[in-house]
Amino acid sequence: MNARILNAAAIGLVISAGTAIAQTGAQAEEQRVEYLSQRMKDDPCFGMPLDAAVGCRPPEPLTLAELQALHALDLETRDPTLHQKMVRRLETPVIRNFNPQVPAERIRKGILRAVQFNVARFHGFDAIRAFFGDCDQFIGSHTTLGGRSVRRGLREKLCRAVAADFYFLNEADAGVCRSGYRSAEELAMRLNLNLAQAMEWLEVRPTLVGLQDGEPGCRVGEINPQLVRNEQYNVLLSRYPIRAARRVPLEACHDWFADERAPGGELRRGSRNALIAEVALPGSDAGAMVVVVTHLENKSFLPTCRNRQLRQIHQALERMTEERGRDLPVVMGGDMNSVFGSEFFFMKSLFRTLGFETSDRFVGTYGFQTLDFILTRRTRELNCLRLRNEGIMREVAPGDVRSVVRTRLSDHAPLVADIAVRCGRR
Repeated sequence: MNARILNAAAIGLVISAGTAIAQTGAQAEEQRVEYLSQRMKDDPCFGMPLDAAVGCRPPEPLTLAELQALHALDLETRDPTLHQKMVRRLETPVIRNFNPQVPAERIRKGILRAVQFNVARFHGFDAIRAFFGDCDQFIGSHTTLGGRSVRRGLREKLCRAVAADFYFLNEADAGVCRSGYRSAEELAMRLNLNLAQAMEWLEVRPTLVGLQDGEPGCRVGEINPQLVRNEQYNVLLSRYPIRAARRVPLEACHDWFADERAPGGELRRGSRNALIAEVALPGSDAGAMVVVVTHLENKSFLPTCRNRQLRQIHQALERMTEERGRDLPVVMGGDMNSVFGSEFFFMKSLFRTLGFETSDRFVGTYGFQTLDFILTRRTRELNCLRLRNEGIMREVAPGDVRSVVRTRLSDHAPLVADIAVRCGRR
């Protein structure tokens, strides 16, 4: 058996048997994070899938000095070695199967739960971790309800995101001072989930790389060179093993480097993209599923560029079907940034043209704007694939009159939906 598979299986045995992690609750979680972090340091291939071509040895993160050097407009000619390192780091997707055990009982029930959430740079990391993993902690520590008894209906609504099967995350910082150097990788370890991620940006604005004073923790001299990475990702957290992943760069509707150099600009290196991952679903009618996580461009006055980005994703999926020789069902989550008026109606029409279905309930995910969606695309093998019990979790939505959150999770509202993955005998 491949060494990477043995490594991934080992952590499942350690956690389930409790031989190395005997405590429960917060102490067990901290021990799990420490254990998994050390395993990754000892073995760069730890938790990687069998396909050696996919992210087994991702390029090293850039140092603080290298991040500062990315400001140069002529970087490619001035320092071609650094430019190549930057490109490789940006373009290499990462997979970590931290927990290879398949929860077969969930698949037998035939319904999987998905959550789409733009986490707004992980400013609310601890609250998001509780929101996904511990409803009691979330209600007690991060809502206005405190320790008071919570009526059953409200509790069920607040707990809908707990222990979902898939989490689709946008704007997930990794190693950035503004978010306390937290990351989706840490979140996956804390929740005992598997992870795939594709980098959108290296954040290089002066206030984030120690060239100018930023917010507290990001002032000149405060940035920790041992922790800084200044990366931002599209992320899939999965309760099921991730077989493969690729990063699909999308058309540039806005130049986040050349056009953001004025004071206060969001200076970045990278591109909008789609993370496309193949997830094993043993026991389901299809056996596997393709999951897409994407974040379309917001700084584009006309929707035509976002529409072309969607078509790029569709074309990438078609190419993958040809390569695989088999059509797999697709679930896609993302912040589509349909920012202007009724644009989302036309975007939903394009979804249908490309074979995707979504819900009319996903309205007003960012204030009055509809930006975020979960979508499905059925196949002949899995023709029952569709969204059920879908909705917006307005109880934690910022600014909503029904919101009970005390700790701000994000500026977006999370979406949740159940997905049928077994059609029964036909």
